[in-house]
Amino acid sequence: MEQSETNNFDDEFLKKIEKETIPQNDFLEKSLISEIKQTINRLEQKCEGKMGQSVVEDRCRQLSYARILVDVYKKPISLLVEPCAKLGEAYYDIKYYEQAKEHLLNALTYNNDPSNTESEILSKDYWLRLTIKLSKCHLETQLYEDGLKLAERTLIENRSLYGENDITEAEIYEIMYQCEKKLENYLKAIEYLKILSNLYEKMFSNVSEQCAFVYNEIGDIYKTIEKFPEAIENYIKCYEIREELVKENNRIEDLFSLAIKLGELYSNQKEYQKAYEILKKTDDEYNNGFNRTLKDRVVYQRLICTVSSFLEDNTNYLNELLKLEEILKDCTENKKTLAKTCLQIGHIYKKRKEYEQSLDYFKKAKDIFVQHNDFKLMNDVQKIIQKVTDEFEDMQK
Repeated sequence: MEQSETNNFDDEFLKKIEKETIPQNDFLEKSLISEIKQTINRLEQKCEGKMGQSVVEDRCRQLSYARILVDVYKKPISLLVEPCAKLGEAYYDIKYYEQAKEHLLNALTYNNDPSNTESEILSKDYWLRLTIKLSKCHLETQLYEDGLKLAERTLIENRSLYGENDITEAEIYEIMYQCEKKLENYLKAIEYLKILSNLYEKMFSNVSEQCAFVYNEIGDIYKTIEKFPEAIENYIKCYEIREELVKENNRIEDLFSLAIKLGELYSNQKEYQKAYEILKKTDDEYNNGFNRTLKDRVVYQRLICTVSSFLEDNTNYLNELLKLEEILKDCTENKKTLAKTCLQIGHIYKKRKEYEQSLDYFKKAKDIFVQHNDFKLMNDVQKIIQKVTDEFEDMQK
């Protein structure tokens, strides 16, 4: 709600009470009404500009006092509109969405009550703010169809107030795309995301975190419905924007996440060279600026190794495996992964007829299996060692 609406709440609310004041000769009731007015005023001043559980409690008190006016002193139901709205917003601010939904619905219901003597209780822009929050409550409580219907109605009202394609539509389209996505209406969700992209460009520029977010979301949806070329196209757009932004926000982890997505998708399309290039580019240019976890480094390097194994370049594949070995040396758990990597390295050296290096790595693998009491794998590796040794001796004759 706008700050001016917050500041005017008390005055407008008290005017409504004054309009329905009791006969002048009933001094007791006049005193009680006056005391209620003062209490509402104090609570409003106390809540203004604040959030939290204490605000919710004070907004509950305000609504209670308003109900006394309506239920005991038979004042119009319109006096409940703004207290319900304020309480709903207070619950919304602390993410109590079920409670927020209840009071926002009450506010909108009381606003439209036929007994109201005033043509408009809530201003149009405040009504829009409440319906947007109510739509979000539906979304958060998994009532996606209800949230979507209310958001569509809100969009129509928003356009009547601000015109079509106004930037104020962005928040509504955010709700609509999320509802459609949850309902698995993926193409409709993409349609709304593309509208959001245009609105974000107007609001922030085409090189912004908001636009990057939209392209990433579109990519995720296309990936879900297995439209991989379209997913790649949108991930690339997201990557390019985030490369521009990385100097400002230092969110290098986003680039690594996107590189993994692109690497996997390119591999799925059997475009292994492109997969390798994006993975290596990100690692070479940004690895020193991002303190990744050991687990993330292992996952990333294993993907590079998998991709490079499909390229016709055993030297390149070997170098990536050697890099993975160095990373795995720091792992305290699952040393067998290191052993299996050593086996892969050993086999490449064997193919290159570099028998000494090959034997070194097979022996490293064997030692790890011994330490883990995996005698079957130990014996299997010992057989390989014997075979390589025989080949090496034959070559030296």
